[in-house]
Amino acid sequence: MEKYKSKSDDEYVVGAGGYCALAVSGADPACDYSVCQGPACLDSSDTVAIYDDGEMEKIYFFLGVGARNIFEKDLDTNLENAKGAIDEVEGKNEVSCFNSDMFRCQ
Repeated sequence: MEKYKSKSDDEYVVGAGGYCALAVSGADPACDYSVCQGPACLDSSDTVAIYDDGEMEKIYFFLGVGARNIFEKDLDTNLENAKGAIDEVEGKNEVSCFNSDMFRCQ
């Protein structure tokens, strides 16, 4: 994450709609369907990461460090899938998809 220190955290676009990026990517083994709207935890730097999704650097949140570790095992695919899931929802609803009620921590 050091290479992304050119901005403060509040200057990044939020990735995966602010939900747990692993859950939105469809790769979360705790979700029983292809994409779930998993909560994000915002009380630790270990549950936040900045990645470039091919368009721009975005800040991503995770329910826990385990979710972040799983997401990073196949980072490119999971970034693509998370972006695709959010784009699909926004395309159908014609509104931005943003987590406003699923912040919690384990």
